[in-house]
Amino acid sequence: MISTLAAQENDKLKVGVSGSKPFVVQEGESVSGLSVDIWEKMALKTGEGFEYKQISSVKDGLAQLATGEVDVLVGPISITADRQQKFEFTQPYFNSSLGIVSKDVGPTIWDRVKPFFSKTFFVAIGAFMIILGIVGFLVWVVERKTSDGPFSEGPVKGLGNGIWLALVTMTTVGYGDLAPRTVMGRIVLGGWMVVALVSATSLLAGLAGTIAMSSGNGVKIEVAGDLDGERVAVVRDSPSVEFVSRHEGQKVYTESLDASMNLLKNDEVSAVVFDRPQMRYYLEKNPIEGANVSLKKYRPQGYGFVFKKGDSRADKYNLILLTLQEEGALSEVEDDWLPKVTE
Repeated sequence: MISTLAAQENDKLKVGVSGSKPFVVQEGESVSGLSVDIWEKMALKTGEGFEYKQISSVKDGLAQLATGEVDVLVGPISITADRQQKFEFTQPYFNSSLGIVSKDVGPTIWDRVKPFFSKTFFVAIGAFMIILGIVGFLVWVVERKTSDGPFSEGPVKGLGNGIWLALVTMTTVGYGDLAPRTVMGRIVLGGWMVVALVSATSLLAGLAGTIAMSSGNGVKIEVAGDLDGERVAVVRDSPSVEFVSRHEGQKVYTESLDASMNLLKNDEVSAVVFDRPQMRYYLEKNPIEGANVSLKKYRPQGYGFVFKKGDSRADKYNLILLTLQEEGALSEVEDDWLPKVTE
């Protein structure tokens, strides 16, 4: 696609275009998208002519920019410290972040029982047993001197009866076979009844929540920590590569977001990590059964237009970009392309 903006052919900027939908949409020789629309608004203000060169990947686009094959690179190009050292970026025209896409999965038998084998669960049970032991011990201490009582038959049996009394009191299943005879015993057991009532309510609520959580459906990968050991699709040379490595996921490299999503669709990977806006847009246009973007956002990043290092035109376009932002033109373009998935 060639733009004619009242300039001589040899004065036209060579504009490389690369990236994922909706920022760059390449169909045959036609180029459009959020990034392209913003660029054209900027170029219109300068009156400069330009011609597009479609490039298959951001990596190739940056390489061609470095060698002078193109003058500027347009697309969802993340501004990173490494890239900033090698190129001239405009200020961000769009703020993005990394996200995780995975499929909803039904609970397995292990998923249902796993919460009951967690460290938290066993700590709670252990604490509960300790409390029962303390209450049983107190009951035995104050009742052991009663004659012919269930707590006067030696420390082992007396303590055991005290713990049993504390347990049946809490669960309200006692049949009157055990009961305190002293005032102090009744005070201890009365206090335990109040504490047990509150504890039992909390315990039942916790168990109900655990059962509900273990039986419900949910995405397999909800947060970055879940990537550990999982096969995760990443677009080569994108910021997601380092992110997945940091969280010890098994990287499966692809050349595009489409390819990554196809791997997820065919259950060849557990998740895809890429920029959130592109993944949400993709799923809006190409739904994958059970696939959702996790709510958690990672690595906030800005997209900018890229010039060769030392190119003074970057400052000129940066000023124009600020003007468009103040005029509200950037928001209008975003609304055109991302009406349902704006970040």
